[in-house]
Amino acid sequence: MFKIPFSHLAVMTALLFGAFFWSVPASAQPAHWPVDYFSAPLDIPLFLSGNFAELRSNHFHSGIDIKTQGVEGMNVVAAAEGYVSRIRISPYGYGNALYIDHPNGYTTVYAHLKTLSPKLALLARVEQYSLESFELDLKLEPHQAPVERGEVIAKSGNTGGSGGPHLHFEIRETTSQLSLNPLLFNFAIKDDIPPIVRGLRVYPMSDSSTVEGRRDDMSYVVAGSNGKYTLKNQQVVRVFGPASFAVHTYDLLNEFPNKCGIHRIRLYQEDELIFESQLDSINFNTFRQINTYKDFRLFHLKKWHYHRSYVSPYNDLTVYKTAVNNGVVHLPHGRHSFQYVVNDSYGNESTLQFQVEWLTQAPATVPTVGKKVKDVFHHDRENVFETDNLALTIPPQRLYEDTDFTYAEGAKLWNSLGPVHHIHDGMVPVDKWFTLRMKIDDIPEELEEKVLVTAVTGGQYHKAKGGRYKDGWVTTRLREFGSFTARIDTVPPRIKPMNIFNGKNMAGVPRIDLSITDDLSGIKHFEARIDGEWILMEYEPKASRITHHLEKGRFKGTRELVVKVTDERNNVATYKASLNF
Repeated sequence: MFKIPFSHLAVMTALLFGAFFWSVPASAQPAHWPVDYFSAPLDIPLFLSGNFAELRSNHFHSGIDIKTQGVEGMNVVAAAEGYVSRIRISPYGYGNALYIDHPNGYTTVYAHLKTLSPKLALLARVEQYSLESFELDLKLEPHQAPVERGEVIAKSGNTGGSGGPHLHFEIRETTSQLSLNPLLFNFAIKDDIPPIVRGLRVYPMSDSSTVEGRRDDMSYVVAGSNGKYTLKNQQVVRVFGPASFAVHTYDLLNEFPNKCGIHRIRLYQEDELIFESQLDSINFNTFRQINTYKDFRLFHLKKWHYHRSYVSPYNDLTVYKTAVNNGVVHLPHGRHSFQYVVNDSYGNESTLQFQVEWLTQAPATVPTVGKKVKDVFHHDRENVFETDNLALTIPPQRLYEDTDFTYAEGAKLWNSLGPVHHIHDGMVPVDKWFTLRMKIDDIPEELEEKVLVTAVTGGQYHKAKGGRYKDGWVTTRLREFGSFTARIDTVPPRIKPMNIFNGKNMAGVPRIDLSITDDLSGIKHFEARIDGEWILMEYEPKASRITHHLEKGRFKGTRELVVKVTDERNNVATYKASLNF
């Protein structure tokens, strides 16, 4: 039976059985956004390090990142009255996060928190001890955790996937969980700087299309400032056949250099609007489809923010307001004028004017580097590819468009269980999971559970991709193309005490810190017990550290600490120490 630290029991009784009740009205969605309803979630001036719909790896940014003056521990306050409907604690993603449901049908989210307010921390701690788990996803009823506007609900931090101290803040529709652009809710954030435009990119959209005589995508340098841009030296783009376009653009806010997201992009041909995208809201179900919205290759290779004015065959994003011919442009021969109009959330505007000449006949083309095409993979049907050593199954709606699939079998690496399989191109995005099976060398039965798939980069093992062995094959699920092989992981994780040792006198020591690491398959589970009693260890993977905050008087005398860490291949490491309290 789990034990709750004794000093919390009296407070817990009051929280669980309090008489305060709060309910959401039946009509939970207003017709218009309540733009003046929410107050700031911090009691300091608001400066942003990231804004809504900013381009990120595999997702749009779903809120705003508010600077906390470079430190942790700033007061985080409820943006309006409501109740805490969810407490989420994770070493990854949002880290420590709170969700507040409001009576107007909206939910605010506060993420990367350092600590929760005492009453919320107690609710979380009780459940963590009940489950014997640091990770937590606790759903609450309205009477359990009501809050008032401006009430301190947490301290800001740097937990989860955060790269530095800040508060991630979101506004969502409660019923749909659509994440809405907080910058459209009249927060006191200054921005009078028009978006920055850095480049134009043009894509040939048929087998016979060319751009500047090549069958490759081409980028163009722009010139200008203060919201007015043209192509450098007034260059004219020369194309043959159907083409599409993208603009490299980002926004700046006053006083800080952070590259932020764009709210609205329009593309005009002469005076006709032919494409428009507007990022008012984000659906988490289509989060990953940012990879077909942006130029995936250039973002991941160079961090360039190219927004494509093109809707791929598989694309469920609702951000497109106008998309003539899905963004594919094919005009009569001659010179044609185009203009991009880019807006941020505060209406600041930049334009990029350029001209495109459609050629009457295809020019002599510069040959592209040949690829060993094995098959055409279709976006709307199942694709199966098999060799003697590999089987690949990609269901429908994994690819954004039909793809000339390439494959090559490479040599084995040291201690790999088979060849390296070069599966298409890692710069071609995939939306959802597909299945990979690889035939491997014969192995002893006792090692079967130790087999896993690993990605290979530059001829070196890179990252574990899981997998299960059966009848000479290892099977796993992937969401990206690239190079992969299989190997065995029999090495347990490492546990290193940071502030304790066997026989240590714990008088005046506020916490127990240990470093936990694993070289291959990754940490799956950890636990710590003192004389057999489970204790809460907080995990910070960025520092490879687990921490238990000692409660004064909870332990007395000589006690045995036992820490166990298990990796994804069930290799176990154990650390033991006698501690004197």
